[in-house]
Amino acid sequence: MRKLSFDIEDRMKSIGWYQILGGIYGIFLILYLLLRTGTLSGTGFLLILFTIMLFSFGIYCGNLLRKLDIRGLRLSTWNQLLQVLQVGIG
Repeated sequence: MRKLSFDIEDRMKSIGWYQILGGIYGIFLILYLLLRTGTLSGTGFLLILFTIMLFSFGIYCGNLLRKLDIRGLRLSTWNQLLQVLQVGIG
């Protein structure tokens, strides 16, 4: 017996791939910026570490959604809220 309709499954997979690709792009962007930065303060390092952790969490949530795991919806919502805070801090 199916728990989810085909339409919802397709949307979950699409959102999952979107989050995975966004997380990968974000990590590469951060690494590129790190290579261009000469020195890094302790606060800057913590901010970059937090950002990389958020992008990694986004990849994890996207993978759960891609596998049609219902937990991915809740975690994805939390990830989106944390990213809003990240953008506000940035």
